[in-house]
Amino acid sequence: MDNKRPTVYEECRQKGISRRDFLKFCTTMAAFMGLEASGVAQVVNALETKPRLPVIWLHLQVQNRSSVPPTLSWRPCFSTKSHSIIRKP
Repeated sequence: MDNKRPTVYEECRQKGISRRDFLKFCTTMAAFMGLEASGVAQVVNALETKPRLPVIWLHLQVQNRSSVPPTLSWRPCFSTKSHSIIRKP
């Protein structure tokens, strides 16, 4: 039984993301990391060939109803937004 983890590119293809959108994502990530245009190819290569690393989410900031300030009570929590984006391993 082979438990090979898929690459980021393989997962994107499974979710219906086009090659063009994948390359746009790689370009954006390279820009966020401060890489020059020549670094985009390295980002693309890494996301196409390296296995996807699992994300472990540690929810360390807990707010119960008595500790939430009234000014923050109407905004969704960051972890609520990110749980819909980041898949747990």
